[in-house]
Amino acid sequence: MAARPVASGTISFGLVSIPVKLYTAASSQSISFHMLHAKCGNRIRQQRFCPVCNEVVERDGLVRGYEFTKDQYVRFKDEELEALEGEASQAIEISEFVPLSTVTPFTSRKATISDPTREARSLIVCLPKP
Repeated sequence: MAARPVASGTISFGLVSIPVKLYTAASSQSISFHMLHAKCGNRIRQQRFCPVCNEVVERDGLVRGYEFTKDQYVRFKDEELEALEGEASQAIEISEFVPLSTVTPFTSRKATISDPTREARSLIVCLPKP
């Protein structure tokens, strides 16, 4: 089965724009199971329980929070998080090139590979080497 791109867009620097497609580098082959009640075979429900108030909390009683130190949270409303979102774009703008040693490595949940589209490959060959 041929790999299918998970996204497509453009990498741009200066006057050069290279259309690319993004592929997942590795695929997950895991199986997920549902939890069933052994007695009757029906799926069980998960309940959100607050141990401090000793009560089940419904979905509308939940808010998002970021733990900045142990057991200390900053609360966020959905509107505040939506205001932080940037404008959707399919372009990656490269503002400058930096030495690899100055880049902090990070881990992503999924490794991805960026591949220039067929049309862009001839353009890349024309770019001068640094």
